[in-house]
Amino acid sequence: MISGIVPWMLGVYGAFVVTAQYSGLGLVESYLSFQDGSNIGNATALLFLTGITAGACSVLIRHLKRHYRRLKATYSLLFAFAAPSVAVFYPDAVVGAAVEHIKDNSRHSDLLMVLIVSGGLALLVATFLLAIDLGFRLWKQRHQP
Repeated sequence: MISGIVPWMLGVYGAFVVTAQYSGLGLVESYLSFQDGSNIGNATALLFLTGITAGACSVLIRHLKRHYRRLKATYSLLFAFAAPSVAVFYPDAVVGAAVEHIKDNSRHSDLLMVLIVSGGLALLVATFLLAIDLGFRLWKQRHQP
């Protein structure tokens, strides 16, 4: 579960704290300066990221309770890390658009770029491990007496 919560916390901090302050104002002043529609978009992005994280963590818990195999546990943990890590792209874009209404040259948090890239790599590795696991199970079913 920590594998999903840690990227969520880093994503929330990177998108809603660090990126919001690229407006040149403080944190509270930035949110007060955002347009109403931008604040609604920010709240929607936070709900989206939280929902993705909760979904990934619940699937992880369900998978690990039913079948505990090392390979399945590994790719389940990687998927639980990758889902919120890649999904943080959306809140970062939403907050970045809100910042651009205040300051024309919006930057994005370097922390979020590292999180998105590592989540993408984790997603690739998890997908590869899932394919190996499925291939092994199919091979095992065909070769049983």
